[in-house]
Amino acid sequence: MVRGILACLVFVLGLGSCSTETGNAAPSSGETIAPASGAPAADDHAGEIRLPDRWRLPAVPYVKAARSWNDRLSTLSGADRSKLESLNARYYGMLEFDSQEEQAKLIAAGVPMPEEWLAAEKMSDETLAVLATANSPKGSMFFANRQLDRYLDAMQRLEGMGSDRDFDSAVINSKTQAMVYAGNALALTRSPFAAYLYGSVFARIYGGPEYMAAAISVAGALGDRRSQELATGYDQRVEWGSSPPLRLGSLAPIEATMWLEIHRYRPL
Repeated sequence: MVRGILACLVFVLGLGSCSTETGNAAPSSGETIAPASGAPAADDHAGEIRLPDRWRLPAVPYVKAARSWNDRLSTLSGADRSKLESLNARYYGMLEFDSQEEQAKLIAAGVPMPEEWLAAEKMSDETLAVLATANSPKGSMFFANRQLDRYLDAMQRLEGMGSDRDFDSAVINSKTQAMVYAGNALALTRSPFAAYLYGSVFARIYGGPEYMAAAISVAGALGDRRSQELATGYDQRVEWGSSPPLRLGSLAPIEATMWLEIHRYRPL
Protein backbone atom coordinates (compact mmCIF):
# COMPACT_ATOMS: atom_id res chain seq x y z
CA MET A 1 0.00 0.00 0.00
CA VAL A 2 2.78 2.42 0.95
CA ARG A 3 4.57 1.53 -2.29
CA GLY A 4 1.50 2.56 -4.25
CA ILE A 5 1.26 5.86 -2.39
CA LEU A 6 4.91 6.72 -2.93
CA ALA A 7 4.73 5.64 -6.56
CA CYS A 8 1.71 7.89 -7.06
CA LEU A 9 3.57 10.82 -5.51
CA VAL A 10 6.53 10.21 -7.80
CA PHE A 11 4.29 9.86 -10.86
CA VAL A 12 2.29 13.00 -10.08
CA LEU A 13 5.53 14.94 -9.81
CA GLY A 14 6.44 13.95 -13.33
CA LEU A 15 8.59 10.90 -12.72
CA GLY A 16 6.57 8.34 -14.59
CA SER A 17 9.38 8.06 -17.11
CA CYS A 18 12.97 7.21 -16.23
CA SER A 19 14.75 10.54 -16.01
CA THR A 20 18.49 10.63 -16.54
CA GLU A 21 18.94 13.96 -14.79
CA THR A 22 20.06 14.15 -11.18
CA GLY A 23 19.12 17.64 -10.05
CA ASN A 24 17.70 20.98 -11.13
CA ALA A 25 20.65 22.77 -9.59
CA ALA A 26 23.19 20.79 -11.59
CA PRO A 27 25.08 22.16 -14.58
CA SER A 28 23.82 20.87 -17.90
CA SER A 29 27.21 20.59 -19.54
CA GLY A 30 27.40 16.79 -19.42
CA GLU A 31 29.59 14.37 -17.57
CA THR A 32 33.02 15.92 -18.12
CA ILE A 33 33.73 18.94 -15.96
CA ALA A 34 36.42 21.07 -17.56
CA PRO A 35 39.03 22.82 -15.43
CA ALA A 36 38.43 26.50 -14.85
CA SER A 37 40.68 29.08 -16.44
CA GLY A 38 44.08 29.07 -14.76
CA ALA A 39 43.67 25.54 -13.40
CA PRO A 40 46.52 23.03 -13.83
CA ALA A 41 46.73 21.28 -17.18
CA ALA A 42 44.53 18.22 -17.60
CA ASP A 43 47.61 15.96 -17.75
CA ASP A 44 48.47 16.97 -14.19
CA HIS A 45 45.19 15.44 -13.01
CA ALA A 46 44.82 12.41 -15.24
CA GLY A 47 42.20 10.05 -13.88
CA GLU A 48 40.56 12.80 -11.83
CA ILE A 49 37.43 14.93 -12.16
CA ARG A 50 37.39 18.64 -11.44
CA LEU A 51 34.58 19.57 -9.06
CA PRO A 52 32.42 22.56 -10.05
CA ASP A 53 33.61 25.61 -8.12
CA ARG A 54 30.17 26.31 -6.68
CA TRP A 55 29.90 22.82 -5.18
CA ARG A 56 33.33 22.06 -3.82
CA LEU A 57 35.05 22.41 -0.49
CA PRO A 58 38.09 24.72 -0.68
CA ALA A 59 40.48 21.84 0.06
CA VAL A 60 39.05 19.36 -2.48
CA PRO A 61 39.16 20.67 -6.07
CA TYR A 62 39.50 17.21 -7.66
CA VAL A 63 38.27 13.69 -6.97
CA LYS A 64 39.38 10.40 -8.46
CA ALA A 65 37.36 9.04 -11.36
CA ALA A 66 36.13 5.56 -10.48
CA ARG A 67 34.30 2.75 -12.23
CA SER A 68 31.93 2.42 -9.26
CA TRP A 69 31.39 3.36 -5.64
CA ASN A 70 32.62 -0.06 -4.51
CA ASP A 71 35.75 0.19 -6.65
CA ARG A 72 36.55 3.56 -5.10
CA LEU A 73 36.01 2.27 -1.58
CA SER A 74 38.22 -0.75 -2.26
CA THR A 75 41.23 1.59 -2.49
CA LEU A 76 40.64 3.06 0.99
CA SER A 77 41.56 1.92 4.47
CA GLY A 78 39.15 -0.23 6.44
CA ALA A 79 38.30 2.65 8.77
CA ASP A 80 37.53 5.01 5.89
CA ARG A 81 35.45 2.37 4.11
CA SER A 82 33.44 1.81 7.27
CA LYS A 83 32.72 5.54 7.65
CA LEU A 84 31.59 5.86 4.05
CA GLU A 85 29.45 2.72 4.15
CA SER A 86 27.73 4.07 7.26
CA LEU A 87 27.07 7.40 5.54
CA ASN A 88 25.73 5.68 2.46
CA ALA A 89 23.35 3.67 4.63
CA ARG A 90 22.20 6.85 6.39
CA TYR A 91 21.30 8.34 3.01
CA TYR A 92 19.67 5.22 1.59
CA GLY A 93 22.34 4.44 -1.00
CA MET A 94 22.25 7.92 -2.55
CA LEU A 95 26.07 8.12 -2.59
CA GLU A 96 26.56 5.05 -4.78
CA PHE A 97 27.36 5.04 -8.49
CA ASP A 98 27.88 2.19 -10.96
CA SER A 99 29.93 3.89 -13.69
CA GLN A 100 32.15 6.89 -14.33
CA GLU A 101 29.28 8.50 -16.22
CA GLU A 102 26.98 8.15 -13.23
CA GLN A 103 29.73 9.44 -10.94
CA ALA A 104 30.06 12.57 -13.09
CA LYS A 105 26.30 13.14 -13.01
CA LEU A 106 26.23 12.85 -9.23
CA ILE A 107 29.11 15.31 -9.00
CA ALA A 108 27.25 17.75 -11.24
CA ALA A 109 24.20 17.41 -8.98
CA GLY A 110 26.22 18.22 -5.86
CA VAL A 111 26.36 14.74 -4.32
CA PRO A 112 29.51 14.55 -2.13
CA MET A 113 32.18 12.10 -3.25
CA PRO A 114 34.27 9.92 -0.88
CA GLU A 115 37.21 12.36 -0.88
CA GLU A 116 34.90 15.16 0.23
CA TRP A 117 33.35 13.17 3.06
CA LEU A 118 36.78 12.17 4.32
CA ALA A 119 38.09 15.74 4.06
CA ALA A 120 35.05 17.04 5.96
CA GLU A 121 35.58 14.35 8.60
CA LYS A 122 38.96 15.93 9.41
CA MET A 123 37.52 19.44 9.73
CA SER A 124 36.60 20.84 13.12
CA ASP A 125 33.06 21.82 13.99
CA GLU A 126 34.21 25.44 13.97
CA THR A 127 35.64 25.21 10.44
CA LEU A 128 32.48 23.62 9.08
CA ALA A 129 30.39 26.23 10.89
CA VAL A 130 32.34 29.03 9.19
CA LEU A 131 31.72 27.46 5.77
CA ALA A 132 28.04 26.87 6.52
CA THR A 133 27.37 30.38 7.81
CA ALA A 134 29.04 31.73 4.65
CA ASN A 135 26.39 29.82 2.65
CA SER A 136 28.81 27.27 1.26
CA PRO A 137 26.57 24.57 -0.28
CA LYS A 138 28.86 21.68 0.66
CA GLY A 139 29.72 23.36 3.95
CA SER A 140 26.01 23.47 4.82
CA MET A 141 25.61 19.80 3.91
CA PHE A 142 28.58 18.63 5.95
CA PHE A 143 27.79 20.88 8.91
CA ALA A 144 24.19 19.60 9.04
CA ASN A 145 25.49 16.02 8.91
CA ARG A 146 28.04 16.77 11.66
CA GLN A 147 25.40 18.34 13.89
CA LEU A 148 23.16 15.32 13.35
CA ASP A 149 26.05 13.18 14.61
CA ARG A 150 26.42 15.48 17.62
CA TYR A 151 22.69 15.24 18.32
CA LEU A 152 22.68 11.44 18.16
CA ASP A 153 25.78 11.28 20.38
CA ALA A 154 24.17 13.58 22.96
CA MET A 155 20.94 11.58 22.98
CA GLN A 156 22.87 8.34 23.46
CA ARG A 157 24.95 9.85 26.26
CA LEU A 158 21.83 10.94 28.14
CA GLU A 159 19.95 7.69 27.63
CA GLY A 160 19.19 6.05 30.95
CA MET A 161 20.44 9.01 32.99
CA GLY A 162 16.95 10.11 33.95
CA SER A 163 17.50 13.69 32.79
CA ASP A 164 15.17 15.52 30.45
CA ARG A 165 16.96 15.40 27.12
CA ASP A 166 14.73 18.12 25.67
CA PHE A 167 16.38 20.65 27.98
CA ASP A 168 19.98 19.53 27.53
CA SER A 169 22.02 22.28 25.85
CA ALA A 170 24.01 19.87 23.65
CA VAL A 171 20.78 18.31 22.39
CA ILE A 172 19.11 21.66 21.77
CA ASN A 173 22.08 23.23 19.98
CA SER A 174 22.94 20.29 17.75
CA LYS A 175 19.30 19.60 16.88
CA THR A 176 18.64 23.21 15.96
CA GLN A 177 21.75 23.58 13.83
CA ALA A 178 21.20 20.26 12.05
CA MET A 179 17.69 21.30 11.03
CA VAL A 180 18.64 24.87 10.08
CA TYR A 181 21.55 23.89 7.86
CA ALA A 182 19.78 20.92 6.31
CA GLY A 183 17.17 23.42 5.19
CA ASN A 184 19.85 25.84 4.04
CA ALA A 185 21.57 23.14 1.99
CA LEU A 186 18.26 22.41 0.27
CA ALA A 187 17.71 26.11 -0.42
CA LEU A 188 21.23 26.70 -1.73
CA THR A 189 21.55 23.62 -3.94
CA ARG A 190 18.14 22.26 -4.95
CA SER A 191 20.02 18.98 -5.05
CA PRO A 192 18.30 15.60 -4.65
CA PHE A 193 20.97 14.71 -2.11
CA ALA A 194 20.01 17.77 -0.04
CA ALA A 195 16.44 16.45 0.00
CA TYR A 196 17.66 13.12 1.40
CA LEU A 197 19.85 14.98 3.91
CA TYR A 198 16.83 17.00 5.04
CA GLY A 199 14.68 13.90 5.35
CA SER A 200 17.34 11.98 7.26
CA VAL A 201 17.94 14.82 9.73
CA PHE A 202 14.28 15.39 10.51
CA ALA A 203 13.45 11.67 10.62
CA ARG A 204 16.13 11.04 13.23
CA ILE A 205 15.14 14.04 15.31
CA TYR A 206 11.36 13.68 15.22
CA GLY A 207 10.94 10.01 14.32
CA GLY A 208 8.39 8.49 11.98
CA PRO A 209 8.69 7.45 8.34
CA GLU A 210 6.98 10.50 6.86
CA TYR A 211 10.12 12.62 6.52
CA MET A 212 12.01 10.15 4.36
CA ALA A 213 8.87 9.35 2.35
CA ALA A 214 8.48 13.07 1.64
CA ALA A 215 12.20 13.41 0.88
CA ILE A 216 12.03 10.58 -1.66
CA SER A 217 9.14 12.30 -3.40
CA VAL A 218 10.84 15.71 -3.44
CA ALA A 219 14.17 14.24 -4.59
CA GLY A 220 12.35 12.61 -7.48
CA ALA A 221 10.84 15.95 -8.46
CA LEU A 222 14.33 17.45 -8.33
CA GLY A 223 15.50 14.90 -10.88
CA ASP A 224 16.76 11.87 -8.97
CA ARG A 225 16.09 9.01 -11.37
CA ARG A 226 16.60 6.49 -8.56
CA SER A 227 13.72 7.76 -6.45
CA GLN A 228 11.23 5.18 -7.72
CA GLU A 229 13.59 2.32 -6.87
CA LEU A 230 14.26 3.92 -3.49
CA ALA A 231 10.53 4.28 -2.85
CA THR A 232 10.09 0.56 -3.47
CA GLY A 233 12.93 -0.29 -1.11
CA TYR A 234 11.60 2.10 1.51
CA ASP A 235 8.21 0.44 1.26
CA GLN A 236 9.81 -2.82 2.37
CA ARG A 237 10.78 -1.09 5.64
CA VAL A 238 7.50 0.78 6.17
CA GLU A 239 4.26 -1.18 6.09
CA TRP A 240 0.87 -0.62 7.68
CA GLY A 241 1.10 -1.56 11.34
CA SER A 242 4.75 -0.51 11.60
CA SER A 243 5.79 1.42 14.67
CA PRO A 244 5.40 4.31 14.28
CA PRO A 245 2.96 3.99 11.37
CA LEU A 246 3.11 6.17 8.28
CA ARG A 247 0.77 9.13 8.79
CA LEU A 248 -0.45 9.99 5.31
CA GLY A 249 -1.84 13.34 6.41
CA SER A 250 1.67 14.49 7.35
CA LEU A 251 3.25 13.91 3.93
CA ALA A 252 1.83 16.97 2.16
CA PRO A 253 2.79 19.49 4.90
CA ILE A 254 6.34 18.11 5.06
CA GLU A 255 6.72 18.29 1.29
CA ALA A 256 5.30 21.82 1.28
CA THR A 257 7.87 22.88 3.88
CA MET A 258 10.67 21.39 1.79
CA TRP A 259 9.49 23.25 -1.31
CA LEU A 260 9.43 26.51 0.65
CA GLU A 261 13.08 25.89 1.51
CA ILE A 262 13.90 25.08 -2.12
CA HIS A 263 12.42 28.38 -3.29
CA ARG A 264 13.77 30.46 -0.39
CA TYR A 265 16.46 32.16 -2.48
CA ARG A 266 14.84 31.72 -5.90
CA PRO A 267 11.07 32.20 -5.60
CA LEU A 268 8.75 30.74 -8.20
